Amino acid sequence: MTIRNKIIACLVIILLSVLIGWKSNTIYTGYLNEKVLLKQEAVQETIRAGQAEIARKFEEQKVVLHDLAEKNRSSTTKIIQENQPIYSKTCIDQAGIDQLKKYKDASRGLK
Repeated sequence: MTIRNKIIACLVIILLSVLIGWKSNTIYTGYLNEKVLLKQEAVQETIRAGQAEIARKFEEQKVVLHDLAEKNRSSTTKIIQENQPIYSKTCIDQAGIDQLKKYKDASRGLK
């Protein structure tokens, strides 16, 4: 083998080594980036699932509280309407009766 061929062979080997190294680095960097993206997606999915659960529980609690408020409002109105003589004769003075009438009028406005 001549010296020229040896130099060309060395240059080809160096060039191939650089290209293979470059390609290997690109593949490895892509692999690391993919791992990071997968972890980020897993975290985002966990956050979304947690937020969905919180929203679902909030909606359930809101319905329960709304039902309780309606039940309480109708019970209060019923008690005041059915037991008016008790309130007016036994327990409450005129200012209390006036206040109850205001509540009654206000509850009619809510319906």
